[in-house]
Amino acid sequence: MISLTLEAANAGFWYIDEKKGSLHWDIGLRNMYKLDIDENIDNDKWMSFIHPIDKTMVINRIDQAQQTKGYYKDEYRIITKNNNLKYIQSFAIFRKNLDVSYKISGINIDITKDIKNTQSLNEFKERFEIAIDSASIGIWDYNYKEDHLIWNKFMYEIFDVKEQDFNQKFKDFEDCLHPEDLDRVRKEFFDAVKYNRLYDTQFRVIRKDGSITYIDAYGKLIKDPEGQPHRVYVVNIDITESVLEKIEIQ
Repeated sequence: MISLTLEAANAGFWYIDEKKGSLHWDIGLRNMYKLDIDENIDNDKWMSFIHPIDKTMVINRIDQAQQTKGYYKDEYRIITKNNNLKYIQSFAIFRKNLDVSYKISGINIDITKDIKNTQSLNEFKERFEIAIDSASIGIWDYNYKEDHLIWNKFMYEIFDVKEQDFNQKFKDFEDCLHPEDLDRVRKEFFDAVKYNRLYDTQFRVIRKDGSITYIDAYGKLIKDPEGQPHRVYVVNIDITESVLEKIEIQ
């Protein structure tokens, strides 16, 4: 059961019970959409909240994610039950061949205040970390000025790194990368910081046993009050299974 601390973090968790064919939303997500605690929810009702201009985009990207990637990430607008406009950041995972009670689950984060540039750095950091950690997705928080890198526990699992061997420097991340991807990934990251744009890329990680893990990365730059680069929050998702399946098909 996902912790109710998500509610305090302006985030909510959902999952689909495959056996019952039902969609479940936690308290945080219901509050976000302004739904009653006992109000029934299904996919059609969820889609009715999505802004009409964004609806086709969301449908197409979810379909593509299910068919080719195994995960979904996006930003879109919703119109809540009480007719308020909100901006949502969404992450979902479509698990395969896993013995879990739910194979399709995700996190919605209310980023409305961030879009309007009124959310403080600390509030954004706490909310983002809680939500992603609850979804079992790797995330890192990089202090750009001090070259100080913090990973959540799932990053160590994905990258096959022991916490005691991690020096919390950007170089620790670079040392995990496939040599053929290193220069490109480094340039993409620092270009994203320099030009204040989203960091969105894929790369390979070499594990200790020599095997390769394929990673999809998505990051957001946060500036300090003076408008200078301050922190970068990055989501890492292990997409190895979907990549290998695609290679086999080819």
